[in-house]
Amino acid sequence: MKPLLQLKEQLETAKKIVITHHHNPDGDALGSSLGLFHYLSKKGHDVCVVSPNRFPDFISWMPGAEQVLRWDIQEELCQGKLDEADLLFCLDYNIFHRTKDLAPALENFKKERVLIDHHLHPDEASFSYGKSEAGKSSTCEMVYDFIVDMEDAECLDQNIASCLYAGTVTDTGSFKYNSTTAETHAMVAELMKTGIQTAKIQERMLDTKSETDLRLLGYILKDNMEIIPECHAAIISISKEVFEEFDIQPGGTEGIVNYPLGIKNVIFSTFIVEKDGAVKMSLRSQGTLDVSEIARQNFNGGGHKNAAGGKSDENFADTLKTIKKVLVENKKNIEKCYKELHS
Repeated sequence: MKPLLQLKEQLETAKKIVITHHHNPDGDALGSSLGLFHYLSKKGHDVCVVSPNRFPDFISWMPGAEQVLRWDIQEELCQGKLDEADLLFCLDYNIFHRTKDLAPALENFKKERVLIDHHLHPDEASFSYGKSEAGKSSTCEMVYDFIVDMEDAECLDQNIASCLYAGTVTDTGSFKYNSTTAETHAMVAELMKTGIQTAKIQERMLDTKSETDLRLLGYILKDNMEIIPECHAAIISISKEVFEEFDIQPGGTEGIVNYPLGIKNVIFSTFIVEKDGAVKMSLRSQGTLDVSEIARQNFNGGGHKNAAGGKSDENFADTLKTIKKVLVENKKNIEKCYKELHS
């Protein structure tokens, strides 16, 4: 995988470019994709963004979102764009299966693929160019770095800045996670110079819950959250019946996994959901507790040290039993991390 800077010469002439991101896109996936879309379009390239599926309503306001193509409902059109493309950018994922049904088309792409991502364990052999930097707050920050490294900081405008800021807000928990660095804040300062209204962006993303969303949150925290004090852990679980009862839409459970970490003495939170015939989970932690390793070793997953995801091959009930077993197996390490955090 060659350095991103080696793309500079190629990008000096107009290219047809497709930008993709992972299945069930979040703010960082869509924000980085659209930020790069606006930048490359400004440089004279023919660019389109292909999303594996629908993105949540709370990020649909991003400039350019209405132009995003969806593989799940526009497969023929998307495949045509891929067939014509000179370059394929892969953002906020580092292995093709994270794009789900889009993966075979990406694997069969005949020209050069470019990776920009901040997750662990990239499949580097699948990409011609790229950068994988797990220490970065977000893929949005990496897209910003790419623009600057290409000596195009003057291209930054409100469209690019709005998308990159929004995605960074998502992946840093509004700048409170450990992944937030001095460089992250320096980037935000530069983005703000374009005139973006940061308060309005945060309101659009964080203050748009429906009455159903709030009732669901109350129900979940009251009846579907289990605290395991001896493991400093919490488990939230939602069965397919709950999904159907509340008619949960994409993004409707966004951020729920983080709530238990606000409980004193809890440093490990797991959110397990049963939907679409699968059992999936999100894992969050505080301090030095590495949930990406737990996800990778036990649940076919991975991610970041303090934020990871996975899936289970077991049914819903057995998955709950397994996660409790995993917690017991990791009890000593969790206790060690807890003491380090509170020493």
